Amino acid sequence: MTKYFDNAKRLKQSIDIKYDTKGKYREKGATAYIKRVEITKKSDGFITIVAYGNDNVTAASLLEKPIGEIMADHGIYYNSLKEKKSDTIHQLQKQIDYNLNTVLPRLKTSLELLQTIELDKIRKRLDLIRSIDLKKIDKRIEWIKTEKIPAIKKKIHETETEIGKKEKSISTMQQQIAKVAHSDPALAAMSAMQVATLQNDVSRLRMRLIDYRSEIKKLEEETIPDLEKEKTRILETKIPNLEAEKVRLEKETIPAKASAIKKIENITIPQLQTRIKQIRTSMEEPYLVMTKILGKIYTQEEPVKPKKKLVIAVALITGVVLGVVLAFFLEFIGKKPEDEAS
Repeated sequence: MTKYFDNAKRLKQSIDIKYDTKGKYREKGATAYIKRVEITKKSDGFITIVAYGNDNVTAASLLEKPIGEIMADHGIYYNSLKEKKSDTIHQLQKQIDYNLNTVLPRLKTSLELLQTIELDKIRKRLDLIRSIDLKKIDKRIEWIKTEKIPAIKKKIHETETEIGKKEKSISTMQQQIAKVAHSDPALAAMSAMQVATLQNDVSRLRMRLIDYRSEIKKLEEETIPDLEKEKTRILETKIPNLEAEKVRLEKETIPAKASAIKKIENITIPQLQTRIKQIRTSMEEPYLVMTKILGKIYTQEEPVKPKKKLVIAVALITGVVLGVVLAFFLEFIGKKPEDEAS
């Protein structure tokens, strides 16, 4: 079987050309030559090589040459093909090992992390936001409204009361200074100094009132709105984003990882194993067979040429035919003058 050719027909053509089976360029007086190459009708994997020679030994010796060449060429092809198939099996096995020892462990570890750590982390973050961050903001707003601002307003009231007292004292002392300014200048001067001190205190208290009112305005117009904005951002953005991430993990990422693991275990690796099995089967008979000589070289004890019996038979038949033709011809010649005379 010569599988390194497409079929026996192409091998026949190669031998016909190389060994000049048609005899166009054959040397005269050759002691042996390849007469023909025959293809088995029922199979294109078998050929028969026929050689003629002066004797059986010479013809058989000549047959060994094309047979040896075919065996050698096919041996190279056969070993090369087996080596390629073995390399393919090795590469496929490497893919199987890589999937088993690297890809699957990574996917399974990643899946486990997603199912346990990542999802748990998102759940804890959502719980912390709902149970701590939002409540903290609400408590902060409530504290500002119910405690901080009322406390500042109380301070404003106390400061205004104190200002009123000091202004009243200033008015009283100014009246006293006006009474004693001519009679007791020293007392008037001391009282004027006290009035100046009280006026400074009033100015300081009025500045404090401005700070208190500014603080209340800032709390009402900036701090509370900022806290409410942060609360809205958490409710409308942060929590929905975390919920969406949680859903994405549960509905997409985790199922995709699980599907990839299942595909490798149930499809990819079995397909690779099946491919290896197919290649190994293709390396065995009858799919891959080294060229063989079926049986032995057959020889004939009697010469193929000349065929004596055939020559005698042909000569006998030819002689009979020529004799009959000659008899009719002679008879024809003998009768012709009589016909002319009559």
